[in-house]
Amino acid sequence: MREINFDFLTDEKKHYLALVGAGGKTTLMYELAELYAKQGKRAVALTSTHILVPEPKELWARDKAELKALWQRGTYAVLGEPEESSGKLIAPPRELYQWALAKADVLLCEADGAKHKPLKAPRKHEPVIPEACDIVIGVAGLDGLGQSWGEACFGWQEAVPYLGISPEERVKADKLAQLLLAPWGTRKAVGTRVFYLVLNKLDVVADKQEAEKLRHLLVEGGMAAERVCMRGKPRRM
Repeated sequence: MREINFDFLTDEKKHYLALVGAGGKTTLMYELAELYAKQGKRAVALTSTHILVPEPKELWARDKAELKALWQRGTYAVLGEPEESSGKLIAPPRELYQWALAKADVLLCEADGAKHKPLKAPRKHEPVIPEACDIVIGVAGLDGLGQSWGEACFGWQEAVPYLGISPEERVKADKLAQLLLAPWGTRKAVGTRVFYLVLNKLDVVADKQEAEKLRHLLVEGGMAAERVCMRGKPRRM
């Protein structure tokens, strides 16, 4: 898949991945689920908050029979109960969830919401990381660099006590690195789980030096370089 070579993708172990942050979580979740399915793994995608009904809709499994059928076809399955008020999917029924937890080779959970913003500062009740999760992937959109915090960051107010930002201030690498690494920020509620970062939309960043500065600051701040992925759209040949 696009520029992601994290070790857990090929270690042949069972994993439960939670995706938090902003800027492409759902897309990444489905990319990873599809990759695992192509490896012959029984993969499940779900949410602890809200996600859109998948396209194609046939990927949505509403019971064990539909889940088994999708696995037999060699594809991943999306679990979730429809929420009438939003038209989105929320967490699946407990019995189906517990069965999938026992039978799947890999589970992927979108555990945060960001209202389509590239960046996210979590509020008091966020994120909602499943207890059984062993890996957390923080996601952000590099297109947030250069935008104002008020425009780019959902929940920017939560970061004010830590970063001293205003809604008009432009997002720069130094404060974005702090947000991504902080236990009140993207690493919130990660605990002892293994933490990775996927930073999307490198292709649309005007100031590539600022993006590289961000990468440097993340590694300097304690992230292993192999656990940080910056990526853009694949180049056309």
